[in-house]
Amino acid sequence: MDRCSVRLLSEDEMAERRSSALSYFRETREINQHARSVEQMEVALARARRRRHSEELQPKQILALQELQEASDEAPEVEDHEVHELKTLAERMGYGVKPNQPSKWKKRAQEEKPRKPGGFASIQAGGNDLLARLRQRRVTIE
Repeated sequence: MDRCSVRLLSEDEMAERRSSALSYFRETREINQHARSVEQMEVALARARRRRHSEELQPKQILALQELQEASDEAPEVEDHEVHELKTLAERMGYGVKPNQPSKWKKRAQEEKPRKPGGFASIQAGGNDLLARLRQRRVTIE
C-alpha cells in the first residue's frame, strides 16, 4: 500500500526554504514600492491624451481638410434654420413612434388561444396514471 510519509527536514533544507521565502517577500515589497499610485496613473493618462491631441495631423488628414475647405469656399453657404429634435435610441429604431398613416393590414382577434406546451414533459408508459391507480385502490378498499 502506498502511504504518505513525512520526513523531517535537515537544517540546511530549512535554511534554504527560509531564505527563499525571505527573498520572495523582499522582491514583492520592492515591486510594490515601484508600483504607481492612482494619482500617478491619472497624471500619466492625462499626459498621453494631451500628447495624442497635440500631435501634428497626418498628411492624408491635411489633404482631406484642404479639399473640404476648397469645396466649402466654392459652394455658396446656405443656412438651415431647422431645429432638429433629439431622439432617443428607441425612437430612432421606430419603437414607441405613432405611424403617420394607418396600416393597410387589418388586425383580427384570435378566436382560440393557441395551446403551448407546459414546462413538464408528459411521459406515459402503460397504465401508469396516478388517478387511475387511486380509483382502483378505492374500489378494492370499499
